[in-house]
Order: sequence, then C-alpha cells, then structure tokens
Amino acid sequence: MTSLTPLQQRRIVEAVASAERRTAATLRVVLARRTDDYPYLPLFWAALLALAVPWALQTALGWHLGRVLLLLHGLLFVGLCLLLRHPRLSGRLVPPALRRRQAAQLARQQLELLGAAQGGLLIFVCEAERYVRILHGAALAPPVSSHTRHAIENRLRGDLGQGRLLPGLLLAIERCAELFEALAPQSEPVPPAQRLVAQRLVLLD
Repeated sequence: MTSLTPLQQRRIVEAVASAERRTAATLRVVLARRTDDYPYLPLFWAALLALAVPWALQTALGWHLGRVLLLLHGLLFVGLCLLLRHPRLSGRLVPPALRRRQAAQLARQQLELLGAAQGGLLIFVCEAERYVRILHGAALAPPVSSHTRHAIENRLRGDLGQGRLLPGLLLAIERCAELFEALAPQSEPVPPAQRLVAQRLVLLD
C-alpha cells in the first residue's frame, strides 16, 4: 500500500472535499505504490544470462564439455532466478520506458473507472515509478492548458522525489482547486446525491 499513514490519507480526503466545494468539477486522487511487479523480467534476465555466460566461457576458454556446460546452465539459471527476484535488484531490471508506459496506462484506466472522464479531474501518483499525471475529462470546458498542468505535475514530481509526498499532494490539490474554480466555478451548491459517486482517494498496491 501507499506510504501515507491513515491520518495523512484523511488529510488528503479533506483537501479534496474542500476543493470540490469550490468548483463544479469532480476531483479524484489515486495513489499507487507501483504499477506492476514485473514478475517475468527476473526470469527473462536469468534465462538470458544463463545462456550467455556459459557460451562466453566456452568461446573464451575453449571448453567442449557438453555435460559441464549443461549443468552450468541449470545452476546459473536457478541461482540468478533467486538472486534477481530480490526487491533491490528486481526494480533495476525494469526499463524506464516500460515503467512510464505501464504507469500511463494505469492512469488512463483509473480515469475511466472512477467516472471522471466526463467532467472531472484525476491526480495520479505512482510512488515506485515516480510518475505523476493530471488528467481531466473531455467534457470540461475550457480545457486545462498543458503548460499549467505540466507545472503542477513537475512540482509534485519533485516533492515525491524528495520524500515530501503529502505536502506535494496537498499543494497540487490546492492548485487544481484554484484552477478549476476559475474554469468551472460552483454556481450553486450541488446536493451530494448529484455528485459523482466515487472515492475521493483511491489507494493501489
């Protein structure tokens, strides 16, 4: 689960509720510890290295002992599988481009699942990937400028990298509230029953 404590999570929920009272838009926050465990990558690297290392030794040293090489293949594969599954090593095996693509896909899925795609705003944060994305529904008019959105994302991403997730999130929520208060002001109080039914804060493991 996310690194935030229940008290910190409550502060985020209250900040989102306060922001929603200032605008007609719906605001949701999704915190993901990671987008994927990538269980296949340690197996892939273990198989690749178990094949490459004995081949390199055979080429360099001129070994021609088939049974010894076969045994070496098996031992290396088992040993590397166990070693590369360690959390400190397995995270380094994932290409950054794959991390970003997985995180972006999960963010879009959450936008659809939470129903915010029609008239809401989603703040998506993935801690392991240090990925931050602010998405808003196509029904919001006028749309949020990419420059403004990127400025909020970059600030939150910097806070996340410095271990200041809670202050960064609270600031991002406030900035989004100010932005949407101008773009989609709350003309009159909206009964809770007419609000989009969804959690204000969603935690993903």
